[in-house]
Parts: sequence; structure tokens; C-alpha cells
Amino acid sequence: MNLKKLLDNSSVLDLHYTIDKFLPHLNLSYSKVYDLYYELIKIDPNEEYSEHTIRVNKCDDEIDVYFIDPSEPNEKFALDFEYWENVLGMSVKVDPDVYLTRGLAEIIYEMTWNGVNYEEHTKTTKEFTEKLGEVAEDSESLEEI
Repeated sequence: MNLKKLLDNSSVLDLHYTIDKFLPHLNLSYSKVYDLYYELIKIDPNEEYSEHTIRVNKCDDEIDVYFIDPSEPNEKFALDFEYWENVLGMSVKVDPDVYLTRGLAEIIYEMTWNGVNYEEHTKTTKEFTEKLGEVAEDSESLEEI
């Protein structure tokens, strides 16, 4: 099931409670979680990312969140600079030792690293992608020593 469908079937109250309990450093009020939740569920997921998988794994006392691109199955990728449409289209696998709502809260934390609203996140992601492209172009012109 993709992230969008999981969010559609979850409760904003449960998400707020879970974020408040396990991620208190975020200091997100109920109204911020409410606004974010309803902003996310309005976005159409990018179905081209349906083969990508978000993994939520428990490692000791930590929760590890990343996604796998099927074209590079041995690599783990962060959600920070991924467009929300893409993330919402990805399937989700949550470790059996992690409650689903906790997994969703951790995913939301990772995907909102660069802003808790769509416009802010998209702007930051676009800037990062452009800078990354510039660095890649510059590195191609370097000579090997």
C-alpha cells in the first residue's frame, strides 16, 4: 500500500499523539499536524514511484527511515529532498516491532525536514536539486590527478 493510502486511512489525532510522544523535539501543535495532514492528503501521488519502497526499521532504540529505488536495490536514499508527490506514491514497509502510526510519524518527520508545508519543501528541494546538478557539472570538468 502506498503512503497516500496509509495516510487516508489514518487519524490526524493519532498522528499528533504519536508525534508528540515519540518526536517531542519537533514541537508540533495539533493545528500544525492537522494542517500538514490535510495538505498531504490533497496531493496526488506520483504513481511512477509505486515500485519504490519506504522502509521503517527499528535499530536498537532508533528508528531508521529510508527508501529503496528498484533500479539501485542495494542503496538507501533519504526522503529529505524528495518531492512529496513521489514520496506519497511509494509503498511502505514498517518493521513489525514498530507500530504503524509510529512509522507514519517517522516518515512525516523525514519528509518534512525541509519544511512543513508543500511550497516551502518544494522550493528547498528544487534549490537543492539545482545545486546538485551544478556540482555534478563542475565535477565532470575536473581532471584526475
